[in-house]
Formats: sequence, C-alpha cells, structure tokens
Amino acid sequence: MSVTELAAQETIGERLKRLRLERGFSQRALATRGVSYAYISRIELGDRVPSMKALRVLALKLGVTADYLETGRDQPVSETRALKLGEAELMLRLDGDVAVAERLLIEVLFDAVQHGDTRDAVRARISLGLAAADQGDHEHAIEYLEGALAEPWVTPLLFPDAYATLGHSYISAGRGARAAADLFSRAIEALVAAEPINGSSVVRFATYLSYALSDLGDLDGARAAINEGLRYTAIADDDYTRVRLYWSNARLAALSGDHDLARLSIDRAIGLLSSTEDTAHLGRAHLLAAEIATDDADLDLAREHLDAAQAYVGPSSQRQDYAWLRVQRALVNARTGNPAGAIDEASEAIQILGEDGDETLRGCGHWALAEAYAAAGATSAARTAFKQASDLIAPGSKYSESFVESWARVFPADTPADVR
Repeated sequence: MSVTELAAQETIGERLKRLRLERGFSQRALATRGVSYAYISRIELGDRVPSMKALRVLALKLGVTADYLETGRDQPVSETRALKLGEAELMLRLDGDVAVAERLLIEVLFDAVQHGDTRDAVRARISLGLAAADQGDHEHAIEYLEGALAEPWVTPLLFPDAYATLGHSYISAGRGARAAADLFSRAIEALVAAEPINGSSVVRFATYLSYALSDLGDLDGARAAINEGLRYTAIADDDYTRVRLYWSNARLAALSGDHDLARLSIDRAIGLLSSTEDTAHLGRAHLLAAEIATDDADLDLAREHLDAAQAYVGPSSQRQDYAWLRVQRALVNARTGNPAGAIDEASEAIQILGEDGDETLRGCGHWALAEAYAAAGATSAARTAFKQASDLIAPGSKYSESFVESWARVFPADTPADVR
C-alpha cells in the first residue's frame, strides 16, 4: 500500500498527530490564536471534528494543504494553489483572519511566479494590495497593485477595485493626487476605447478623477470629469451610477462653497443608498453629509448625520472610515461646548490611525485635537497639536484651507505664512 493510500485511511486526528510529531511540534507549540492546545488534543483523540478555519490554520503551520490534512490526499500543484487562493480571497471577503490570508497569498504568489502562472500571481498581488490598503499600508499596496496592473490584460473593466485602490493609495501614501488623476484618466481612456462601452464603469472612474482633480485645486477639471461621466449615463442602468454622480456633485459643490447644492446632492445619494443593503457606502454618505454641514456651521445637522453614520461605521469597519467618524465627532463636540468629549474622540482617532495611516487624515485628527484643547483652555497643548497637524496636512490639499482658517481663528499670530 502506498504512502498516499495509508494517509487516506488515517482519521483527521491520526493524521494531525503524525504530522505534528514528524515536524517536532508539541500540542502547545502547534496551538495558535483560535486553535488551543486543548482543541488540538480533542481532534487527535477523535472527540472533535475541526472547523475549516482550524484546518487552514493548522495546515499552514504544518506545511501542508488544508485538503491534505482533511482527506490525506494531495492535489496537483495548480489545484492546490487555486484552493489556497480561493481560501485566502474568501477569508478577506468574510472578515476572516487577515494575517493567515496574507500568508496564504504570499505562498500562492511565490509558487505562481516559480511555475510561471501569471494569472494566479496577478490575483494574489491584487488581493494582497487590497488587504494592505485596507490596513493603511499604502506603500505595500502600491507595490502589489502596480505589479498586477503591469499586465496588459488587467483592465479597469475587469479589475476596477484594483485601479480604484491604487489611486487611493497614491494619495494616502503621499504620492499625490496627480498620480491618481493620471491613473484614472488612463482608465477612462481604456474604458471608452473598449466595445461595447460600459457606461457604469466610465462614470465610476470619472467620479474618481473628479475627486483627484478637486484635491489638486483644479475645480474646472473636476467639473469636466463629471460632465464626461454624464455623457455615459444613458448606457448605465444601475442606481450606483446616479449615486456616484450625486456624490461627486456634493463633494465638488462643497469645495466650491455651494453648501445648498452640496446638501441636496448628498441627500439624494443617501436616499438611493437607503434602499440598498450597502451599509458601508451609506455610512460614508452620512459622513460626507456631516462634513458638509460642519463646513457650513450647521452643527445640529452635522450631529444628526454623524449619529446616523454611527449605525453603519464602527470598529469593524474600514479603519479610515471609523477614524474619520471620530474626527468629525471631535470637531462638532469642540465647537458645541463639549471639549472633554472632543479630546476623547480626537485621541481615539489618532490612536486608530497609528503612525502608518493616511497622513492627511492623521493631520485632521491632530487638528480636531487642537480645537478640543483650545475649547478646554489648554493653550499650550492646542498650539502643539495645531503644529503637528500642519506637518501632516499638505498645503493645497482638500482640507488645508479649512484647517488654516481654524488655526488662524484660534491663534492668529501662530499660523505660518506659507500655509495661509
């Protein structure tokens, strides 16, 4: 009888114990988060059937596939790689163990490159890039995603999230909105050149381009990008197309100082999103509505939108969304006579972002903290926080004007001339 046949006749517990001993692991050494040594002991005794998550974790530490640990049968390299890739992608989509998923993806990437499997390598790079961006590691996100987009068949139509995330990471990593704008312009050119034209995709990237151009201060270019998107709405038959256009109009109107149009546009986007199950974008829409209301000094309305956003944006949401909620709550609290609450919210936002988060967003956290300290009468701490914010919020960025106005309002003599 062959080794493969013998392995297939073992129970999962027997196979786990054999592999563990062959590799020199004690039950305690093999244990990891979510898979205790007592759990391993029960599996080996046949008293417990391991979950698929436990199989994946244990197989990874033992250097075998989860399929082999479960069945005793090895699969061809390409099938094993495909299974690992699918498992990792599923874990990321279902908010599973990101560290385990990333380890699987790195294994897949190395193996795919070794065997010349370009498609699996691209899928692994894209998943690694999306995961890195979600964790605020934008430099690694750029490295992975640029590698994937270098393949001519990786188009914005087939892989829109890869293009969108790469553009966002360019901005968040300090590469600048210009790099993002150039990427989105190329995406639109590719989409318009394809037949048949996918109107929804053109609108999506036209709105992204408008964001990048408005961040550069090119409001005319941003309007032209939105108008380019409008040309394709007739062949885009989904509500998300209208949501994106309303969202873009709201953002652009707010930057132009037209708060009435901004409120009308974002309210329409919220209305459309409320009829869907897309709570993530609904939460972000309320955050944008709150931001518009705060800029317009309508703090009661801002608080209403922040309360609504809190129902959809929490600790399990994307880190930047949750931090931005806390920043905006801090600003509203500071400006409505609750400095203690503002200090707590801003401090929490800064802690959430850490040292590797989006620089502009981190700067906004320090800005909110500065206003909170100023409202509490802690003048020295407020000055320090304003100066920390100024090191992170680049002149000409979308928040720089409001930030400088806030700083000048609190400490007119302290505001450096080069950021006025």
